[in-house]
Amino acid sequence: MMQPNAFYRHYKGKPYRALGIAHHSETMEELVLYETLYPNAKGPLWVRPRAMFEGTLEDGVTERFKLDTEANRQHPVQRQLDAYNSRSLEDFLDCYSDDVIILNGKSNEVISQGKAAMQEQYKKMFADSPNLHCTVVKRMELGDTVIDQEVINGHPRGDQVQAIAIYDLKANKIVRVRFIS
Repeated sequence: MMQPNAFYRHYKGKPYRALGIAHHSETMEELVLYETLYPNAKGPLWVRPRAMFEGTLEDGVTERFKLDTEANRQHPVQRQLDAYNSRSLEDFLDCYSDDVIILNGKSNEVISQGKAAMQEQYKKMFADSPNLHCTVVKRMELGDTVIDQEVINGHPRGDQVQAIAIYDLKANKIVRVRFIS
């Protein structure tokens, strides 16, 4: 089953990220929208029928696209999302630099600075919000910047919050986050 916003490796070895499922406008066939994670002269975005993306080669064994579990585990934005959803404070904070800055994306006002401040804020949020869950609607990445369109359910500010989170990375850690909601 194809996972959106996850890293895959083609059977020939090249890396890709599945972005999500699209539907053909006439036939309603499910198509996987995916991007190349290497320079490609024909462009970075591709579609393929879902059955073909999830299927095997003619040998019936070799997966055409295989989930790259190591790449998915190592990506700090995905790791912090997984830890946020499981409310694992230690794993969540491990994705951030010690001097991380969290900003209001509209005003550039500092919401918190440093991992210790984040720890207090998220410790309370995780304890007070047993139904807290974030779903990434869309993820874009360019260099060391990741932009997620998110829907957060069970948030203390309301039952459902829509937000954009802009993550800046350095040395495989999140160093700055700008939230727009």
